[in-house]
Amino acid sequence: MNPLKTIRLKFRSLWVRCAAKQEIDDELQFHLDQRTAENTAAGMPPEEAARVARKRFGNLQSVREECREKRGANFGETLWQDLRFGGRMLLKNPGFTAVAVLSLAVGIGINTTIFSALDAVFLRPLYLHNTDDLVRFEQPLFKYDEYRELQSNLRSVSDLVAVSHHVGMLREDEGTSMLTADYVSRNYFTALRVQPAAGSLFSEADARVGDAPTVVISYGLWQRRYGGDLNIVGQSIPLFPQAATVLGVAAKGFGGLERVPACDLWFPQDPVHGSMAGDMRDFELFGRVRPGSTAPQVQAEVETLASHLAWDLPKPRAGQFINVVTQQQHESAHGGEIGWFVMAVVGLVLLVACANVSSLLLARYEDRRRELAVRMALGGGRVRLLRQLLVEGLLLSTLGSLAGLLVTVWAIQLIPLLIPSIGIPFLPELRVNVRVL
Repeated sequence: MNPLKTIRLKFRSLWVRCAAKQEIDDELQFHLDQRTAENTAAGMPPEEAARVARKRFGNLQSVREECREKRGANFGETLWQDLRFGGRMLLKNPGFTAVAVLSLAVGIGINTTIFSALDAVFLRPLYLHNTDDLVRFEQPLFKYDEYRELQSNLRSVSDLVAVSHHVGMLREDEGTSMLTADYVSRNYFTALRVQPAAGSLFSEADARVGDAPTVVISYGLWQRRYGGDLNIVGQSIPLFPQAATVLGVAAKGFGGLERVPACDLWFPQDPVHGSMAGDMRDFELFGRVRPGSTAPQVQAEVETLASHLAWDLPKPRAGQFINVVTQQQHESAHGGEIGWFVMAVVGLVLLVACANVSSLLLARYEDRRRELAVRMALGGGRVRLLRQLLVEGLLLSTLGSLAGLLVTVWAIQLIPLLIPSIGIPFLPELRVNVRVL
């Protein structure tokens, strides 16, 4: 029989075990009836014809069992038997089971916890529709006036954005809370192609003299502080040093271009309102490379413009006044490689745990040699015994995995408590999600 068909029939028997057995019984009965009919047609009496047919057919029960084994009709029944027997063996040896499950739980729990943290800090994709053409000006920081000059003269980059990282303060009846805040150019959300979850976002066309200060809040802050209330849009919130009107809520999952810490507030940097002094060298620049251009070409053009415009740039680091890199290069240099190295190290913990459990299993099976020998003497095949041992290992690993997830849930809640508080939420939300599992 085709191996793939055999596998399909075996798994089919898990759900239609009785129907699969009945099909085999009906088929065997059909062959007996046909042979009996042939004998009757040859002139034998009906009883003699049936007796001869059964005799020539052989032991019906043996043929039935052989057919069930070939067709996989017994697979569901024997698998259930293996599971029950494996469970009894684990309960019979509670000390072995506890040590093995605990070893797996520690190995799996540590790995899942570390990966959850690394995933949140380094690996989880940013909430951006496209970062392939995104470049960052890593050094130096720029003045806002310099940003405006670059925006007007730079030809190799479109949608140039300025961002300055700060701390905001929200005054409430319970006290003052510190939040992460960014001052951004008004094309920030448009360039990054971020949509609002509520209200509207900044744009270069809506800056008017005399407007009250406005702010865009993050989806996380909206849920934490205001319970997702849509009425918060258009209301003034008590920020320090002055209150601001909530213009809108950023899309769910968006926390800026830095994973740690995620941004809570975005203020528009307006020359009109003078949100920040234009002579402060405090702004990072981002932009999207135009088709046909590369990051080195952007860097060369910026250096040329800087020399022509006679900017007073700080002393160079690493021999460069200006350093332009892609978003992927930035992420790799700021934690990506470290993250994979840490995972390799903690992976050794899981490897040690598996080695310990393997040693325990080998020692345990050495004690069961007599039992296995008796079962083989009674007709148990090597494949059948191997499947039994694999099912026991599967039960053990399943228990270890479930215990490991419990360890992970506990450890993830413990991680923020182990990190010294700096007044603002530093780590992003840690959770065990489908991607981590």
